[in-house]
Amino acid sequence: MTIGRSLIVYFVLAYAFAWAVYVPMAVFHLPLPWTVLATLGPTLAAVVARRLGAGDYRAFRIVSDWARTLVVGVAGIIVVLAGGAVVGWR
Repeated sequence: MTIGRSLIVYFVLAYAFAWAVYVPMAVFHLPLPWTVLATLGPTLAAVVARRLGAGDYRAFRIVSDWARTLVVGVAGIIVVLAGGAVVGWR
């Protein structure tokens, strides 16, 4: 499937899913938390478009070794802890 068709599939599915949730919300006066369900539309549309276009569910590929992954993970934890110490834990 070409990129143009993948985009068309994505946008049609995203809008269709969102409208399929928003219209019943308006008609039946459903509570506002139903909006969360409608926000899943673009995500589900992206998964379906990727599956139809490329034949897999992979969003991206990371090529790295374990040492680099460990260093970046530890650095991320340190940054989060330092930010919490500066702002103050509540």
